[in-house]
Amino acid sequence: FDTEMSILLGPFDKSVSSSKDERDSKDLFVFGYHCKLYRDDEKAELVNNGALLIPWMGDTSLMVDRYDIRNRLEDKSLFGLKSNIPHRLTDQEEELERLLDEERYLALGTDITEEELLRE
Repeated sequence: FDTEMSILLGPFDKSVSSSKDERDSKDLFVFGYHCKLYRDDEKAELVNNGALLIPWMGDTSLMVDRYDIRNRLEDKSLFGLKSNIPHRLTDQEEELERLLDEERYLALGTDITEEELLRE
């Protein structure tokens, strides 16, 4: 298989452009590298069946990938669920989340470019 791998950079990423004017005029910069993918059904089957997982710190009840960052932890209590009690946000946290969601999803219901033009 031939494919292209792309890296997407945001408009404020320093590697997109060096001058502020150029950053403001570009919304997105995309580039990629050509690579060849090889189909290996036997290896895929091993991965899907968990045959390539290793026991964490000798504990066979927790199998992890050899590249899993949890291999660097010595105490199993440092990862996983802490309790069954759901976390409740305070009123202040809920208000902050509401404001952040409004900012996050602003572009979905608003033409930001048009608003910026109107402000100028």
